[in-house]
Amino acid sequence: MSTTFAVQTIGNTTEVAHRWSLGGKDHLVGIKWLSKKKYPNDTKVIALDNSPQGVETIGDLKTLDKNGKL
Repeated sequence: MSTTFAVQTIGNTTEVAHRWSLGGKDHLVGIKWLSKKKYPNDTKVIALDNSPQGVETIGDLKTLDKNGKL
């Protein structure tokens, strides 16, 4: 399931990453980074267009990007 994640600050929502998934036997998961700004690992993210499926922080997104799973 694909989901776009954002960082929300007062009066601003910045899209930071898009998680994509290809189901099937190998179930590939990847992250496309949408923001060039570097955020600390503990920065909270919100799911914009789907459920977060366990992703709560920038660190979670980095783990998904590196390992393909949380």
